[in-house]
Formats: sequence, C-alpha cells, structure tokens
Amino acid sequence: MLSVLLNSNIFKVSIKHIWQKRTDGVFYYRRRYPEQFREAMRQQGIDLPTFKVVSLKTKNKVEAARKIVQLAQADDREWSSALNGTPTSAVKADALKLIKAQGLLALPLNKQPNPEQAALAWDIFTDDLERRVLRESQYRPHIDLEEHFDDFISPVERTAIEIVSGRYKFHLSDAKDHYIKTRSLDRKGIHATEASFRLITDVLGDRPIEDYRRAEVSTAIDAALASGLKTGSVSKRVGTVRAAVSELIRDEELEIKNPFEKHKIRGNGEDVEERSSLNQTQMDKLRGYIRARSTPTANMLGMLIDTGARVSEVAGLLREDVKIDDEIPHLIIHANPLRRLKTKDSRRRVPLVGDALLAAQRALRESQSPFLFPRYMSEHGLKNDSASAAMRKATQALDCHTPHWLRHTMRTRLKNVNAPETLINEIGGWARVSVAQSYGQQTALMLMQEVLEKSLTATLE
Repeated sequence: MLSVLLNSNIFKVSIKHIWQKRTDGVFYYRRRYPEQFREAMRQQGIDLPTFKVVSLKTKNKVEAARKIVQLAQADDREWSSALNGTPTSAVKADALKLIKAQGLLALPLNKQPNPEQAALAWDIFTDDLERRVLRESQYRPHIDLEEHFDDFISPVERTAIEIVSGRYKFHLSDAKDHYIKTRSLDRKGIHATEASFRLITDVLGDRPIEDYRRAEVSTAIDAALASGLKTGSVSKRVGTVRAAVSELIRDEELEIKNPFEKHKIRGNGEDVEERSSLNQTQMDKLRGYIRARSTPTANMLGMLIDTGARVSEVAGLLREDVKIDDEIPHLIIHANPLRRLKTKDSRRRVPLVGDALLAAQRALRESQSPFLFPRYMSEHGLKNDSASAAMRKATQALDCHTPHWLRHTMRTRLKNVNAPETLINEIGGWARVSVAQSYGQQTALMLMQEVLEKSLTATLE
C-alpha cells in the first residue's frame, strides 16, 4: 500500500507498507510475507499469516515513515538470509533426512554406532556425488574442481557432508531450534523466541556461534536500544539467546565459548514506565458494561475484574475448574494439556466475589461444553489472541485501556485495603510458597475471600 508523504510541484514522495485501521488512528507497518519464506517457516512448524502487521504507535506520518524504513530493511535481511544459502532450519532438516537415507545417524563417522559400516555407506554416497560433479564440471574445464567442489553441490548436500565429516559448525539458528524443540511453547512463545534471536541476526546475520565476537554482540544490543526498544525488553531477549546457546553447547558437548554471556545493558531499568491502575470512573463504567450483558466478552471481563487473573487463565478455564457450589466459591487455575500457565507459581485457587461470581454463574449456565468459554477454548487449544482482542475492543471503547490493566488495578485495590503481601501474591499468582501450605486450603481461601470482598469497596483515585 502506498501513501503520499510529500507532494510538491517538483516531486512526490510515497511510502510503501503503511496502513491505518481508522483514518484517525495510529499507523501500522503492513507487508505481505514472501510465499517462499512462509513455506520455509511452515516447515519449522510456524504458520505465518499472509501479512506482517506491526503497530508503529504514532499518528505522525513522518515518524511512521522512519520506523517503516527500519522495519523493512530488517525484514529484507531476514527474508534474504532465510532464502539464500544460509543453513536455515529447513536446509539442515533436509540434510538430516539425507544422512538418515544413507542409514546413518546425524553424527561424525567416528561417533557412529558401527563406524566401519557407516564409513562404507558414506563412501558409496560420496562416490556417487563425486561422479555427478565430474559429469557436470566437464563443461567447465578451466575450473579447479578441488577448490570449487562446493559450487556443484546443493546447500543440503554441503551441510550433510559437514555434519558427517565432523566439520559442521552450529549456527545461532541451531540454538534457536533446539530451544524451541525442548520446550512446550505456544505460538506466542515461539514468536517471542524468534524476536529474541532477530535482535542479533538482523544486525549480524545467522552465523556459526563461534564466529560471533563480544564486541559485535554489543553493537547489536546498542542497535536495539537505538531503535527504541526498552532496556528490559533488550535484556530479556539477550537472556533468551544466552540461555539457548548455553543449552546447545551443553547438550551437544561443544568446546566453544558463549559470546552472549555477561553483557551489560546500558541504563537497564531506568526507562521503566510504571503501569497505572484504572481510576474509579473507569471501573464504574466497566462494571456497568459487565452487568448489562451476558456475553463471553462481558463474562470474561467480569471474572478478570474481581480476581486479578490473566486473560489466558480465565479464557482457558474448564467448567470443572469453577467451584461455584463450594462453601467458598472459587476458581482452580492450573495448567492443562491445552493451556499452559506463565509460571509454575501461577497454579492457585482464587475466591469468586463481586462481578467475578456473577460472571462465573452466567458463564456456567450458558456453556454446554466442557470448556467455560468454548468460543475461545476447545480440544484444539486456546485462542488467547482472539479472546484478548475481543476484550481489548470492549475496554478501549470504554476508555479503560487493555484487559491486563485490571490485573494491575487488582494489586492496587488490595494494597488500598492493607492486604498482606503474601495474600496479594497468592491471589495474583506471584507467590513462590502457597499460603495454603501455611494455613491449609480452606483457611487460605477464607483469608483471600475476606480481602477480595474488602477490595470491592476500595476507592481508586
């Protein structure tokens, strides 16, 4: 999509990849993914949408244009790297299949279970390959075949030879793939991991890990900070890369150093913006919306407003997780095969009071499924993004920011009624040790119910 940035009698400047949802809204970077790149990602288990859409968080067209140039250049580098000869996941995956087809494991010959038999099988493969190269090179007699052998074989064959000969150098993309493979990440988690590695590869490319230098990594970190990324986000992304590389070095028993260790992020934490709570007017408007309708959106918001739970924790509830007829009505928030939790400390029981109790009762009556909100949770998994988007649309229409603000507001409400920090952490899922371990489950529920009921009348500024 083209948009005119400057139009004079002499020349006209237009911007590509710019888009607005509304004529008075913020600008977005909207660009179609190359089909070849989508296919390469599909082979890694990542199903990309047709378009990449990124909010530029500005209504100023000039500022938007500057950000679009940076994003477009980064995408050009990433897509070109993925599609042109770099040993990406797809290339290595095909190389592993090629090795397996020869009856070998993806190991150097001297580490195969039967080295002699493996060497014989590999000799047959390489002999066939050499004969093919000789046939193809006869039309280029001026070429030094020994020096230019790689020019006549595919990236897949080259990578297979490097692995079996023990010459393969693990790339940063190998660390990323290993990190994703060893974890049960949802789509959001995979995308976050991809973003972490792009902080490095957008600037330095996907290279053998041992080829990165600490000074270069520092340059990539500085570039991320200069682009406007918060220090906390940079620190988190570099931490993901560091952990992934450390795991690969350990699991593959590599004798290389981790160039991503012990990097200091300049000004780390100094740019943190403390999130505010909703004020009393906003809370009143939101409660009016919840009480006036019994829709999945209103009921999810109702359960968020008086539990302080996360969006995924409510949207992914099973009917059996809602103990409405117990002496103290409550939710059981726990991981299940279709919905993971953010941390192990997130497992907890939270009493239902106020609009959370009303919303839970309505949702139970209306759901004919094992899932409390079947529109967003099914046997195929949780549609967390869809649930979040539906609630965000409602909260923003009421000038109430995003659903996640309800979580910060609950913490403020509990502090305003002098709730002990242990109970605040237990309710929000931040506790490392459950209150129930000290007082017993029923007493803990009673204590939490008491402070939650007090918070219903807490006044917010």
